[in-house]
Amino acid sequence: MERREGRRGHGPLRRRGVDAVDQRAGRPLRRRCEGEGAGARLQRVRRSVDYLGDPLFTPIMEELNRRRAVAYTHPFRAEPMYNLLPDRRAMGITLSTDTTLTLESVLTNNIATRFPDIRFIWSHGGGTMPYLAGRFNLGNGPDGKPNARLAAVQGFYYDTAQAFNSFTLAGFTKMIPHPHILFGSDYLGNAGSAGNVVRGLESYDGWTPQQLRAVYRDNALVLLPRLRT
Repeated sequence: MERREGRRGHGPLRRRGVDAVDQRAGRPLRRRCEGEGAGARLQRVRRSVDYLGDPLFTPIMEELNRRRAVAYTHPFRAEPMYNLLPDRRAMGITLSTDTTLTLESVLTNNIATRFPDIRFIWSHGGGTMPYLAGRFNLGNGPDGKPNARLAAVQGFYYDTAQAFNSFTLAGFTKMIPHPHILFGSDYLGNAGSAGNVVRGLESYDGWTPQQLRAVYRDNALVLLPRLRT
């Protein structure tokens, strides 16, 4: 649910949109999220211009925060864009860009600080965000500590689907703390299939054996301790 269908608007029309999320999405969400640390999968369900940082989703964020949920995000096929190149070659680029845009909306609307108990997992290594650090205004302040936006980015979690070759990992692992990197793969036959991801991760010489094991298993168990049993 990286975006939601609906017209942009203000006043009563906008208010009705928020109520619709609260009533239609909030209630099913409460039924699905049982207990502290419950998980949710956030995927864009229809074409639109609303991303996860939009105020439209505030009721959902409030509920996820109350549940201390782990929220896994995934982009949606942006149909108007993935045919820009022949043979739908733009599709993979578009999906990564979709994640990048929703990440920016989350940062711009201070979702991480307003709802600090949501643990977000961003698919595909955060899309193109790690490589647009300047555009995202990610960096250290005069005191040498991460600025607010970089601190938020480093507090999120990321999977390795489409973020597993040595070129990507060199910059990605410099920005993102190792404990926040989780193993992830795409469907069989895709460039990011499990076998390709494993080969890419194991050919990267920037891990220690302990860090690689943590990516495969241990980091996820810290985030989702109920999976230990």
